[in-house]
Amino acid sequence: MAKKIYAKQPKIKFHAVSCVAHNKLCKTQDVDGYPTIKLFKEGSYIPEEHENFSSLTEETIFEKLGFDNEGKQLLTGKVHSVRVPPPSKRKEQQIKPKSKEQTTMKNIRGESHHKLKIEPKPIETKPDKIARVVPFHTHEASDAWHDAATSFEFSLKYNMYMANGPMPKKEQDAFLDWLELLQDTLPPQMNRTLELIKHLLDNFSTATSGLPYLTKLVKAKFPPVKEEMWRTCTYEDNDNGYTCGLWQLFHVMSVGLVEHNKHATAPIPTRYVAETLRNYIENFFQCDVCRMNFLSQYDSCAFDGCHRLHNDPSSSEEDWRELPLWLWETHNDVNARLMGERLERDNQDKPSEWELQQSRWPSLYQCPNCWREDHSWDQDEVFKLLNSAYWSGNPIHIKVQSTDRILESADDDYPSRGAPRRWKIAGAIFSLMLVACAVKSKYAFIFKSKRREKSV
Repeated sequence: MAKKIYAKQPKIKFHAVSCVAHNKLCKTQDVDGYPTIKLFKEGSYIPEEHENFSSLTEETIFEKLGFDNEGKQLLTGKVHSVRVPPPSKRKEQQIKPKSKEQTTMKNIRGESHHKLKIEPKPIETKPDKIARVVPFHTHEASDAWHDAATSFEFSLKYNMYMANGPMPKKEQDAFLDWLELLQDTLPPQMNRTLELIKHLLDNFSTATSGLPYLTKLVKAKFPPVKEEMWRTCTYEDNDNGYTCGLWQLFHVMSVGLVEHNKHATAPIPTRYVAETLRNYIENFFQCDVCRMNFLSQYDSCAFDGCHRLHNDPSSSEEDWRELPLWLWETHNDVNARLMGERLERDNQDKPSEWELQQSRWPSLYQCPNCWREDHSWDQDEVFKLLNSAYWSGNPIHIKVQSTDRILESADDDYPSRGAPRRWKIAGAIFSLMLVACAVKSKYAFIFKSKRREKSV
């Protein structure tokens, strides 16, 4: 439709907005489903009213924006556009200007003059200092499960359909594989999500018939919560929760594969799981930049994924662990890249080697045993932490210092793990000295006792 309208009237411009990247804007514009088209006349930040997406035609759009039915004649004399405005402008549009009588006053001679408009002096506030490296929040496995479940339901509501009508065959296959994989790999504690997945699989033809059918199918048995609230890595902004919760879902699934294969008669190949994840992201992750970066990494065999992940089923737990470890490395690379982009955007210096290390999870202070002396990972320790954080349910309560305090107390750019180890060695030496002193005192006492016996 956009191409046809633009061909007839190039002055009408269309702009696409991702509600994943611009969640606040979509909430302000009351976008509750996809696709949604908002029509705005030039200079207006209030959309033109129309019934629904299905009722929109070329003629309707031309009429709403002030053109004739063919889009050849501009009836109002102004250029119009189809755009999504900044949310701050909506309230400004609703403020009525004062009448001329209200904006003028009489001077002592009876002459009318305009009243001076006194602009309030803006209050000078110092911008909040954002740490160059934002520390990871503490959480328990139950928090990860909650956020994973919340993002799963959020994706059903907003990300499964980007056009009217039934889901295309390619997307149906990706959706079906994804649901079946989650059914096999999610922990039993995520019982609501597992029941919802089973409900979707039992009614898959209905779920893929169109967004209205999927929405009705989900709401009939699983009434939605009033508002999606995420617990982890939102940094006090709930709008950041969806993408983070989606990564939590990926990690829970990847660790769950290892647990599933331990008890399955037919283990699931790691390459199949990775391909299923890739296809889900390609078809249903609506953050364009996020999607393209992930696909580029996966398709280029980043982190040696082409050799670490296998098409054939394996009976080795070490082979199964390669999937969660590969996904963990991929996510860490995303964290480091995003930090570098943020610092560059804020005109700050490039991250140091120490800062890049701290942007990866777990940091040196969160899991000292996960890091070797040469700053490489101990993957056995890392997997133990992944299992604890996303599957076993053990709490991950680690107090992390603010990055600024860590950097101020560091003697060099990259602190080593030697300091804690030196304390351990010193403690061991001190313990040996105490034992030696005790033994020496015992023998001295025996020797003195024998001398007294002889003297008697």
